[in-house]
Amino acid sequence: HEESEPEAIEFYTPAQLSDLLQTASEETEYRHLLPVIALGGLAGLRLQEAVRLTWDDVFKAEGHVTVSRGKSKTRNRRLVEICPALASWLEPYRKYSGPVWTHNLDRFHDDFNSLRASLEIPARRNGLRHAFVTYHLALHKNENLTAAEAGNSPAMIHGHYNGLGTPKEAVKWFSVAPQQPAN
Repeated sequence: HEESEPEAIEFYTPAQLSDLLQTASEETEYRHLLPVIALGGLAGLRLQEAVRLTWDDVFKAEGHVTVSRGKSKTRNRRLVEICPALASWLEPYRKYSGPVWTHNLDRFHDDFNSLRASLEIPARRNGLRHAFVTYHLALHKNENLTAAEAGNSPAMIHGHYNGLGTPKEAVKWFSVAPQQPAN
């Protein structure tokens, strides 16, 4: 048996997340991407999990996103904490109902790739989720907590994400909030 090197974990920087979210928050053709980008980057949801959610899943449990067994990759229910930055991005959607994502996955990929390219941000496979896990672990220094939030095992978290991010970067990541008007 040959030992294979796991694929390199690539993830976005706090500045790139800010650019993605700020651009998607403007009245542009990318506006519909904002909730999925925010849930992937600031709650660590897998893309497939985020697009299966309803707004009730996002807002029913105060301060947490509910990922039910049927919407989770691992078929395990989990509650993911909504950090203050995520709460601020999602606040405009509080009165919405129905699915968070109303298009097909191809539309997400096409539009996200177009948004990313327009900002000259390189492609990162699962970059939002990888960034969440990397920065969550760097911030909390707790593999069990990060594993519970991400729907993964502590061994997977330690083996793939330990030491990739710094606490300083993590604070920046989880502080990416909408820009307030100048006045």
